[in-house]
Amino acid sequence: RTSVRGGSYGTSQASAAVIGGDKDINFSASLSRFETTGFSAYRQGSEDDAHRYLAGALRVGSTKWDSTHIDFVSRLNSSYTELDFSPTDSDDGDYFVDGVHSVNALTVDHIFNSKLSARVVAGHDYSDRRYFNSGGVAMQWGSVFKIAEFTRWAPRERHEVEFGPSYRRDAAGK
Repeated sequence: RTSVRGGSYGTSQASAAVIGGDKDINFSASLSRFETTGFSAYRQGSEDDAHRYLAGALRVGSTKWDSTHIDFVSRLNSSYTELDFSPTDSDDGDYFVDGVHSVNALTVDHIFNSKLSARVVAGHDYSDRRYFNSGGVAMQWGSVFKIAEFTRWAPRERHEVEFGPSYRRDAAGK
């Protein structure tokens, strides 16, 4: 499945997706891009405000074994936004946001019997976002690994381990 679209102010969008599989393995993949040059938020503005977005996803699953189901999911989003941002109501001050976010996870579901099943999830979540304006650059990023386990016979009981570094700096460098 594919689609391509266009519009005013330099707007374009394209996407593609594929899905397939058999009784043992199934998969899906998609990719989408959106872009616009936009227009100035100020009446007297000379530059346009822009936005770009790219998203991709991949999922692969297996039901090869009767009592076990395995899924791997990966997602990536990347975006860039430019806005007019000025206290003088002019076209001078721009504000930019540039970011990347990805999520990867492996899930294993196992059915032991009619009363007992378990799920184990191991995942990684990464984000990196940068803000630019006349005051400088602010940054924020994080990388988190997470492992979770829970069972159907004790649905309120859940065990999780989460760890990973993160960083935040404002425009003043603090």
